[in-house]
Amino acid sequence: MKRFSGLKLYCLLALFSYIFVACSSHFMNPYYFQQQNRRGQGNGDSLLPDWGGDEPSAPSEQPLDPGKISMFSVILPDGKIAEPNHDTTVRTQLTGKLSAEEGFPFGSYPSSRFTDWKFSSNFSSADVPEMRYSGTVTWEGSDDEQWYNGSDASAGSNTIYSMKYFRYCGKNPFNLYANEKYDLYGEDGNPTGEKELLMKRFVFYRFTGKGGGLVALNNCLIAVDTYTKLVFSFAKPVAFQSVFGNNVPTKWAPVDTASTGSGGKKYRFYQYDPIGYVTDDGVFHLNDTYKTKQGSGNYDPTYTEKSPYLGYVGNASGENNSYVISGTLTVKAKYLKNISVTDGTSDNFDGLDEPEFIYGIRSRSYEGTAVSHWDVLSAHKPNQPGIMPAAAQHIKKGTSLELGESKEYKFEGAKVQRTLELDARVTEIDIGAGSNDEITDYEKPVIYLRYDGFSQSWKPAGTNDTYINGPIVFDENFELPVGQVKDFVITLRAPEGQQMELCYELSWSTSGGSSEKPAFGVRAQKNGDDAQYGFSGDNGVYTVEYRDTSDESAREAKTVSFALNVFNLKAGIPLKAVYSTEKADFPLNPVFKAEDTVLANPIFSTENAVIDVSLSLPAKVGSEQNGKVIFTFTDENSAYDMPNSPDKIEINVIRRAYKIIPAAELSISNPRLKNISIKDSHLSSKYQFAYTLKTAYNNEDWKPFSNSTKTVTINEEASLEGEYTWSVDEPHNDKHVVRLSAEIWEEDTISANDVIIKHGKPVIELRYDSLTDSWSPFLNLSAYFEDNDGKWEVKSVSMDTLTRGNKRRMTISISAYIWESVKDWGDMELSFDVEWK
Repeated sequence: MKRFSGLKLYCLLALFSYIFVACSSHFMNPYYFQQQNRRGQGNGDSLLPDWGGDEPSAPSEQPLDPGKISMFSVILPDGKIAEPNHDTTVRTQLTGKLSAEEGFPFGSYPSSRFTDWKFSSNFSSADVPEMRYSGTVTWEGSDDEQWYNGSDASAGSNTIYSMKYFRYCGKNPFNLYANEKYDLYGEDGNPTGEKELLMKRFVFYRFTGKGGGLVALNNCLIAVDTYTKLVFSFAKPVAFQSVFGNNVPTKWAPVDTASTGSGGKKYRFYQYDPIGYVTDDGVFHLNDTYKTKQGSGNYDPTYTEKSPYLGYVGNASGENNSYVISGTLTVKAKYLKNISVTDGTSDNFDGLDEPEFIYGIRSRSYEGTAVSHWDVLSAHKPNQPGIMPAAAQHIKKGTSLELGESKEYKFEGAKVQRTLELDARVTEIDIGAGSNDEITDYEKPVIYLRYDGFSQSWKPAGTNDTYINGPIVFDENFELPVGQVKDFVITLRAPEGQQMELCYELSWSTSGGSSEKPAFGVRAQKNGDDAQYGFSGDNGVYTVEYRDTSDESAREAKTVSFALNVFNLKAGIPLKAVYSTEKADFPLNPVFKAEDTVLANPIFSTENAVIDVSLSLPAKVGSEQNGKVIFTFTDENSAYDMPNSPDKIEINVIRRAYKIIPAAELSISNPRLKNISIKDSHLSSKYQFAYTLKTAYNNEDWKPFSNSTKTVTINEEASLEGEYTWSVDEPHNDKHVVRLSAEIWEEDTISANDVIIKHGKPVIELRYDSLTDSWSPFLNLSAYFEDNDGKWEVKSVSMDTLTRGNKRRMTISISAYIWESVKDWGDMELSFDVEWK
């Protein structure tokens, strides 16, 4: 590598100190710098995130209603998708969340590529990570943490030395969600009967290094979903200290606990919007929202329901869309039965050949995500495992112990999800065996039941899959409807294949609603399979979003449709819906149909419980259009329980702006080569350089546009020949990248020629941004190369953002090692005029 004189080193350190004082905190904040605050010393080899004990816990897992399928179950490796309904439900749902510019369809290249893919990053002058995968590398370490030593990285005009990259495959560095699993589905859309760990698909990255050789860095970066190839934020700084007048983070936390989304609610990192995606060439495509927030020092991820993991199959948000009704759920611990558990050998100190037990039977029920405390329904010394058998509860094999205590949970018609949780601690006392036999323990497992508002009944929704002796057994088709009392029986596994049985008695009674005045329910759903518009929402608030994908589409009026479905109507008594519009940028004139019959007004009955609604969206190129349709219900016959029924349904309608950009031409001209300090071998003073300059559009073949030989002495700049032009008829369609490469040799008649730079090593890109109609340069650093011909490095590429009608100068800084008598590094600059007009 190039050697620095003492003066240069002094200047570099002085410059870095100036950066700290003069450049706000941009260079430090986005990467969660930790100043002398790491568990591991020296190279920071150990990241043990201590995010304290006073922060809130991460959002708990919410079990799905019966019959619902997790999106984790259907998003498969290699970007594949399972369709449990054997149609396009999942693809349509994902299309409504993510556009092609946001990473859907998902990258279809193998997820196994991440096994040894080499990850690296630089940081732009705007403080945004410029991450990339390139080539392969051996990641050392264990399954818990892996690393490799990388090349120096750039941060704006500065250098981060001693870069060391760490990754965590299938493991959240904050140890979140480590044991959660989901059911696996195959490509055929059918369940496989297997489960997979929730975190398996994610790989998390961080790095350590020395900023300017002075400041020790230990920084979290991003998480990559190896199945979808989407990128997520997972950590943010939460504490700072002042260094040279800048706030430097000294502590970080998972965004799951330290950030909030819509309505102040906390979400898991993968439920926030993705910040970008990775293509098969290893390029990270980060979205503008993320880059803007990072540049402004805002480290909270965005939540607009774009994550593919929100909701479940057929429901994009996952919120409860049932209608509301008040009622009382009564939970009673009925009995504990010993089916086959025997007493331990020589454990009959009390003279009875009966197994002895301690136990605690619990329940809790709540609405939404506000999980309540546990209620103990029945107990016998559950926290005294060391008691003598005579003090325990005897339950002879084949007999039951009646329990009898109960708890009432009242619900007042809130439009939120309702959950009942059950668990128990049951231990058989075995003093003679030297240890007790645990049968179940608190939260090992937890059984979930969820309220289904459409059927007004409670149904099992699975367990937390945490067991002592293997899975428990209960009737998965159990249903507790209104007005009934039913036993919910659970078979518990004991050691050595023995069993016990725990029975809860459950009842559900409603108030404010009866067969005379039922509470009705409403839901909205998408019609058809038009992938250009998405439908999302629940709890009475829905969004229809239309995205044009071509010039032709943007210039045409479009129609979107959805259906309103009203439940629990009384025969012969219709229910009228009244619609109004709000804040509409275009006329909102819905058309109503019951099957093939056009209706003047939406009137629901048992014969017409589903009414289709169509809306026409006019063409308005370049402008986003918004509107809202609100449906309220009129009970003209006083036949329905209105206080416990939905009061209104809101449909937000959006047609996204599609900007048609006029044709233009990009030109690269006036190439110039400046010799800053390249010396001639043997001091022959020839200073002759042979060069070839090439360009390529997207993935097309390389084309030379300048090829000659020039004499350029030290501190001289020579004009080269050649020009490249490229016409773009529709800049807004497709992605546009112009690649640039150079090969330059210093010719020497006395000794071998010296390489200054070789073709393709590296490739410099000009990338087009259709949102701003501009071009920006990109180079994946570190761009250091070495082979049998020599050593060289591209230190930087600089050019101000190029907008339409302007010309900018792009400068490429090159260092090369000159052999023979010189044996030292020297610098050159290659520059061009770039114009977009």
